[in-house]
Amino acid sequence: GVAESYSGGDLQEIYDDTMEDIRAVYPPEAYYHHRYENILSNRSDAFYQQLPLYSIKPLYTGGIWLLHALGIPMAKATWVLSILGFLGIGLVCFLFIPGKMDAAAWWAVAGVFSAVNPWPVTVVAALSTPDTLCIAFSLAACCLWIYRRSFPGFALCFILAQLARPDTLLLSVALTLFFTFAADDGYRLTRRQGLGFAAAAVLLYLIVNALAGNYGWKSLFFYTFIHRTRYPADTEAVFGLGRYLDIVRHGFGHIFHNGRLQWLLIASLAVSFTHWRTRPGSAMFVLLLWVVWNVFLVRFSIFPAWWEDRYYYPYYFIILYAIAEIALPCLPALENSIKSFAETEKLRYTGEP
Repeated sequence: GVAESYSGGDLQEIYDDTMEDIRAVYPPEAYYHHRYENILSNRSDAFYQQLPLYSIKPLYTGGIWLLHALGIPMAKATWVLSILGFLGIGLVCFLFIPGKMDAAAWWAVAGVFSAVNPWPVTVVAALSTPDTLCIAFSLAACCLWIYRRSFPGFALCFILAQLARPDTLLLSVALTLFFTFAADDGYRLTRRQGLGFAAAAVLLYLIVNALAGNYGWKSLFFYTFIHRTRYPADTEAVFGLGRYLDIVRHGFGHIFHNGRLQWLLIASLAVSFTHWRTRPGSAMFVLLLWVVWNVFLVRFSIFPAWWEDRYYYPYYFIILYAIAEIALPCLPALENSIKSFAETEKLRYTGEP
């Protein structure tokens, strides 16, 4: 609907064109449901009030419009973008290999990580959403700075990720401040770069929200977790702190049943403890790891959609990279510690080294 609105026309024309787009790809019963039964889309005025919830993602909606202008049917263009984002994730994992890790081993880890349930990236690639684009650009931004020290690449990719999903702002600003003030010298952004980019990202977020007519966080929270209303622009989002905390508490109760999250957390704790015990060098990646975990917790507290892993994959992938970067230097030190312990025990019980 947002992509159709870029070509102009009145409200009814945009609505009719969108319904024709989905008629081409929906089974008749699904089309009938959305056209005549679903209260969010069975009237043009109600449908039009849903659009600001999506127009805040201009890279995605603009990409749909552009592909359609190049001859791809509108609905199919949504999947083409998801597939391109999925291929982009693969390209980043192919080009950027953690530390001295064997390339084949890393590709196997990244492939398995992307394919296991729940909500594997392979499923996200089949959705009409901007998520794979956001994941690819967020991961590329982080890797371009860590492995190439490319500030233009870091800044551009995070801006593109934010234009795909505006909530990327939290991650991009947090990592920018980390690389500006807390990273090792070789990984430091200058203060001009870091503070300038953080300010630009916030300003872009405000501009896009204003131009898109966004309803704001409180309305989105109310719409998603409390009442999905036909007319969000005309509905007052009323809920108190207690209701908010109940929803967040419920979300946290479910998100930590997620198998992928459990294993990432266990691995994070294990490599952090191992690094603390063996002290193989800089603790920068340990700090980076827990910065990302904390930003994830803040992001989840703001919008605790525990059933949607696709929102959190940018965090998951960066955590996976950090785990690999921490674990690799620890392995020789850990091996030496185990050998030393074994020799000490042998000497203690046999008297012979």
